[in-house]
Amino acid sequence: MGQKYWPPDVPREETLDAFMKAYGLQGYIERCDATVEPGRQKVAIYTASNGKPTHAAGQIPDGWWASKLGQQIDIEHEFAALDGPAYGTIAVILARPAK
Repeated sequence: MGQKYWPPDVPREETLDAFMKAYGLQGYIERCDATVEPGRQKVAIYTASNGKPTHAAGQIPDGWWASKLGQQIDIEHEFAALDGPAYGTIAVILARPAK
């Protein structure tokens, strides 16, 4: 598959800190909850028990979350639906002003 794009100012490592810095370059800051905030886009980052990021889900305007579970599998789900051993535990919620 080869390497994918990674922001040059962020360490190329699979850590929660690096992922938060990468999202931060797109205007995301840490938030405390998953409630819908009009005018905000939210992302939840999931991590494995070792702290390595495993998945990310984006909140859609109706309050549900969207995830990509494979090359052609996109789903909408409740916030905690993927929280568990398969995709990891929700480690942080980030938000930015909606575009």
